[in-house]
Order: sequence, then structure tokens, then C-alpha cells
Amino acid sequence: MITFSRLGQHGRLGNQLFQIASVLSVGAAVGQDVVFPEWPYAQYFSAAFPVGSVTNAKTYVERQFSHHVLPVAQGNWDLIGYFQSEKYFNTDLVKRQFRFTDDLSRALSARVERSRRRRVLLSVRRGDFVNNWKYFQLGKDYYLEALSSLDHDVEVFATSDDLDYCRHAFDGLGFVFADGLTAIEQLCLGASCDDFIISNSTFSWWQAWLGEQSGSRVIRPLRNFSDACEEDETDYWPLRWTMFST
Repeated sequence: MITFSRLGQHGRLGNQLFQIASVLSVGAAVGQDVVFPEWPYAQYFSAAFPVGSVTNAKTYVERQFSHHVLPVAQGNWDLIGYFQSEKYFNTDLVKRQFRFTDDLSRALSARVERSRRRRVLLSVRRGDFVNNWKYFQLGKDYYLEALSSLDHDVEVFATSDDLDYCRHAFDGLGFVFADGLTAIEQLCLGASCDDFIISNSTFSWWQAWLGEQSGSRVIRPLRNFSDACEEDETDYWPLRWTMFST
């Protein structure tokens, strides 16, 4: 049996989605059952969430950022890491696991007015990323120039951990800002869009990954990490997504 006993203690929602998706998928691939601690976000997804604990488990600690084979085919394992690559995923399994409940979708539709135009997500990460030497820094020009590459007859939904910054940076452009929405509501709103302009955050990544359909365009930054942070991020970005650099 496989678990991730530190779920909720090893990164926020975007990181947790990677951990759940990767561990579920790896378990399915090797024929191992998977359980997790109680997870407060489970109530917002329609699939059953496997809760439990594992005794006498060996610990596997992720040593590299890029995708790698996990040696968990036999025995009890407790995984620690980020596992940030869709190369770990069983896509159908993950899509089923992270299908939002009808109640959440309906409640969000009642709060956020939408037109019939094509919807574009603008997902802006600020917070601890700003001036952080580890992360590639994005200014507003990245978002505006990426937006200019799309159809102009669109409705733009801006989600962020700093909506005051967004209102100032994108003032007068007619964007719909995700005011008053929780993290899970912003995730659901973002995933309901047609096209996606995302930041270098795991939360943005998941908004696009959960929402993309045939015909969607996902625009992502040149980098996730800064040059000073020597991580191999080759496996982080899906190759089908469009890299955009200002």
C-alpha cells in the first residue's frame, strides 16, 4: 500500500493536487492500493477520496525535480516530495478524481456572471514569488502580450492571490476579477475557461490542466525557476502548451 502522509503539510493546493495525482497514478500502474490522510478539499470533488493510514511503511523521499521511476511496486510506502510532472499521471484516472461537484459548479455560476464569448483565464501568482530568487519573475507585460496573441473578442477572468495588484495592473481593460472567491472556487473558475494564460505556479498549472479541451490554447511562461535555481524543469511543462516570452 502507498500513502502520502504529509498531504497538506508539503505545499498548498496546487502542490497537493500534484501529490495526489501522481501517487494515485503510480499506485494504479504498479497494482498498489493508495490511501491519504483526511483532505479538506475532497468535498469539492465528486469522486470518492481514499482515506486511511499505512503502518510499517518505508519512506521514499524525492531527490530530483524531474520525472523519475518510483521504486514502490512492493511493500508499504510513504512518499515525500512534489512529483510535479504529468508524466506520472494516468490521465483518465486523474481527470475523474478531480471532477468538481455539481454543487460547486452551480454555486460558482450563480456568483460569477459570464457572457457567451470565449473565456480566457489570466492566472497571476504574486505572494512569495515576488522578488524571490528561486522563481522566474513575471511582469504585467507577459500577460498583456500573451493576451494580444489570442482572439480579441474574449472575456478575461483574472484569478490571483493578489487581486489588488491585478486591478491596478489591468485597470480599464474590462477583466472580470475573482473577488471574494476561495482557492478552490478560483481553481474551478479557472478550469471552466476555454483558453489559459498562466503563471509559473502549480495552482495556475492545474487550472489549465483541468480545464483544457480540444481546441484550447494554454500559454505558459518561459521558465518556472530562475537561472540561479538549478532545477531541471524539463518534465514540468506539457509539451503541447505554448511557451511565451516577452
